[in-house]
Amino acid sequence: MATPENSSICLNFDVEQCSSSVTECAKTLLDTAPGVSLEAAGSPQHIHRTLSNIPHDIFIIIVFLLWNRETQDQHLPTTVSHVCRTWRYYALGTPSFWSTLQFTQFDPNRTIQKYKIWLTRTLPDCPLDITIGRWPFQAASVKHAKAIMRLIMPHVGRWRSLQVDPVPVKILRFIFDRWGSAEAPMLEVLKVFGKGIWSTGVELRPSKWRMKLLIKTRAPGLRELDFRALPLSHLAEGFNTRLQVLRLTHPDLRFAGAEANVNLVHLILKSHRNLLALSISSDIYVYASAFRTRIPVTREQPLSRVSHSTLTEITIHLPSAYQTRILESLDLPNLR
Repeated sequence: MATPENSSICLNFDVEQCSSSVTECAKTLLDTAPGVSLEAAGSPQHIHRTLSNIPHDIFIIIVFLLWNRETQDQHLPTTVSHVCRTWRYYALGTPSFWSTLQFTQFDPNRTIQKYKIWLTRTLPDCPLDITIGRWPFQAASVKHAKAIMRLIMPHVGRWRSLQVDPVPVKILRFIFDRWGSAEAPMLEVLKVFGKGIWSTGVELRPSKWRMKLLIKTRAPGLRELDFRALPLSHLAEGFNTRLQVLRLTHPDLRFAGAEANVNLVHLILKSHRNLLALSISSDIYVYASAFRTRIPVTREQPLSRVSHSTLTEITIHLPSAYQTRILESLDLPNLR
C-alpha cells in the first residue's frame, strides 16, 4: 500500500457533497488508472472496497478535484478520514489537510481544542492559513481572543496568510499588540477588515489607537495586503518593498478630494516599486460619518507625473473626477 510519508503538499480543500462526489471522481480516475478496475454499476460495497485500495497519489488527486478555494469547508479533513482505514491513514499523514484554521464560531472553545489536535498532525515547516472571524467576539470577547492567540502565536513563524474580519477595536488592538515584534517570515497574505463593514447604520466610537504594523521586519515576505475601513497612517513606510498586491478601501477617500487621492496613489507607487496590482476604493457599506479620519497624504501639490514600471493592473472605485485626475498623473507602460 502506498504511504503518504508526511506529504508536504500544502493544500486547502472543500467538499459539500463528499460521498457522491468522491464516488464520481473515483469512477473517472480509476477507470483509467493502470491495474485498477471500478465497475460503473458496481455496488456500494464494491466501490468502498475499491476506494480503500487506491494509491496515495490518486487519493490526493480526488481530494484536490473536490477542493473549493472560496469556501474552504473545514469538514473535509475529518470527512475523508472517516471513509475507510486507508483514507484515514492517508489523511492523517498529509499535514496540509490540517493547516487551515478558521475561528468563526460564536464559542471557539471546541474549535480551539480541535485545532490543538490538528496542529500535531502538521509538519514544523508546513504553512498555516488563519482566519479570525467576528462571531467569537460577540460575548466574552477578550477571553476568546486570548485563547486564540495562545494557540496560534507559538506557530507565528509558519503563518502563510492571516485574515482578521471586522472585530471590535479592542480585539483588533489585542491581536496585533500580542503579535508584537514576533517575526512571521512565511507570511504572504494579510487581510484586515475594520469594524463596521457589515454593520450598516452603526456609529463607531473614535479610537486613538493605530495598528503597529512593522511589516518590514516582521513579515519580509509579504506579497498581498488588503486593508478595509482602517486608518491609512504609516502606509508607505510600514510595509516592505516586495509587496505585489495592495487593496485599500476606506469611505473617507470619497471625501478627501482629487488632490489628496492623487498624492496617496503617488506615495504608494513611489514606495512600492515592485507592485503588480493596486486597488483603491471608497465603496464600503457602512455609516460613512463614523470614519471621519485624516487621510495621510502630503499637502504640497502632486508631482506632474509618476511612472511605475511593474504595475500591470489598477482598479479605482472613486468619483469619476478623482479617477481621471489620478490616471492623468501616471505613466504605466506595462498596464494591461
